[in-house]
This record gives sequence, structure tokens and C-alpha cells, in this order.
Amino acid sequence: METEPEERTPESLLLALEADDISRILQNLVWVTLGGYDRRWVQDKCLELCDHPDLQVRQLAITCLGHLARMYATLDLDRVLPKLRALKHLPGTRGVVENTFSDISIFIYRAIPNVTDRPDEPEPNSRPSQG
Repeated sequence: METEPEERTPESLLLALEADDISRILQNLVWVTLGGYDRRWVQDKCLELCDHPDLQVRQLAITCLGHLARMYATLDLDRVLPKLRALKHLPGTRGVVENTFSDISIFIYRAIPNVTDRPDEPEPNSRPSQG
């Protein structure tokens, strides 16, 4: 007997998070990101999941931020960029963060004339590390 496929909605993502079911979290996060749901809600969920204990969940949350940049040409950069900069230095996330920085550069920054700050540059007033 076949079961009905699970409906993929923001609520199904919340249920997967509540159950801490990694497989369902991953599936539902992709679905809500690409499914045209409230961009701000999805962005907030992705930012939360960037701190999830499971590496796959963190990596997918970072990737989904890039998807949002591509789909909507906007993100709350005051919140997203500092989070990505911090994650860039953690094991297992550098490459995914660099890909998301690329998406932000291509789909958000190129749409803004005369922008000087790029997401992969150091924060203003930061100094290169010595050594």
C-alpha cells in the first residue's frame, strides 16, 4: 500500500524541526525555499538553521540563502552577511559559503549600481590577521 507523499509547506518544515528528523528537515527546507513561500520567513529559518548541530542542515541552509538571492535578488544583508562571514571559517562550510557569496554578488550586488562592498570582502575596519 502506497502512502500519500508528504505535503511540503512551512508547517511541514516546522514539524520536521520539532521531530529533529534530519532527512525531513533537508527535504522540506529545499521545498519551502524553492516553493515561493514568504521569502523573509524562509530567510529567517535559513539563518536559524545555519547554527543547527548537523553539518548537512547547516550547509543546506547556507545554500538556500543563495537560492533566495537568485530567486528574489534581495536578502537582509545586514543579517545574512555577518552570519556567512562567521560560517566561512568553520570546518565543512567554507565552500558552501563561498558559493552563496557568489550568488549574492551575481544576483544582488550586480543589480545595485556603484556598490562598493562585496560579500566576500572583510568587514569594514577589520584588519588582516598577522602571522
